[in-house]
Amino acid sequence: MANLLTSGAASLGRLLSVNLLPTALSALAVWIFTVSGSFTGRSHWQALIPTALKADAGTVLLFVVGVVLVSVILEPFQIRLVRMLEGYWSNWTPSARLANVMIARHQQRVQRLRETVRLPLAPREDVRSPLQVRMAARRRYSRQVAARQRAQDRLARYPFVEDDNLLPTALGNALRSGERKAGERYGLDTIHSWPRILPQASPQLAGMANSARDALDANASLCLHFFFVGVLSLIALVDEPLTLWVPAGAFALSVVAYSGAIAAAVAYARILCVVYDLHRFDMVKGLHYKQPESWQEEKILYDSLNTFFRRAEVTYESRRDIGGQVGQPYDHGTDKEDADPNAGKP
Repeated sequence: MANLLTSGAASLGRLLSVNLLPTALSALAVWIFTVSGSFTGRSHWQALIPTALKADAGTVLLFVVGVVLVSVILEPFQIRLVRMLEGYWSNWTPSARLANVMIARHQQRVQRLRETVRLPLAPREDVRSPLQVRMAARRRYSRQVAARQRAQDRLARYPFVEDDNLLPTALGNALRSGERKAGERYGLDTIHSWPRILPQASPQLAGMANSARDALDANASLCLHFFFVGVLSLIALVDEPLTLWVPAGAFALSVVAYSGAIAAAVAYARILCVVYDLHRFDMVKGLHYKQPESWQEEKILYDSLNTFFRRAEVTYESRRDIGGQVGQPYDHGTDKEDADPNAGKP
């Protein structure tokens, strides 16, 4: 609630797209099916118009407050909702079994895509052949090039390491692919280092990353709420065959929103790579360590930082070990002055 009252334009836009509008969609569906009596029998849609005309300011205010209240309650669970769509289902036995089945399906898809990329292209055309034969060969070559490009684009949504890194959903694989291709190319744990490198990015690049993340969260939230509306309308309208286009449309919009979340995840992954390419040394500087002078020193430093980031309780000795492994002591600019009261005096 405090974020809603004190947010700026960017934060307010995120609250509207990620929390308020999707929640209002579900609340409006519940109100429509309840007022029309769809849960207790056949729907009386004409009951909606008089009720809407008689709606006073108090009813509208109550509805808005209810939507805001539900949005505030659901906001802390946004990360969990996205992770559920990513396919982290190992905490429950039935979902874990389903995850194994879907991972095997993605492994087969990756194998087919790799085979498509490796297929040799047919000859473009033979100038000595008749015109019709040359045109047919040119069309066949164009189709093969387009198929290979589509396979490469879809293959880029999967982690490029081993197949055991796959997740059961396309969204999860797209995000994991971004993690593998961003910090882990340089030896940094992306999940733990990202909150520390994002403040070092330029305002333009940080704004692009936040916009892509907001688009991902908004589409993920809309996907879940459209799915909820589809299930709710299917329960309410199961005895009215002529109105079953409502749940069908809701499920279709849920699929569209999920596809939008995948597209946003791919864009987000590209921005992640750019941030690590340009600002990983700024993160090292922000942590008050000297810059590594070689790739070997950089790798050793990042391995130590990964261990440092993952520790819940870190002592001063462990902080010294990070720099000590590359011969660079942990040193702030003010430490020398604290050690020597006369430092810097004439």
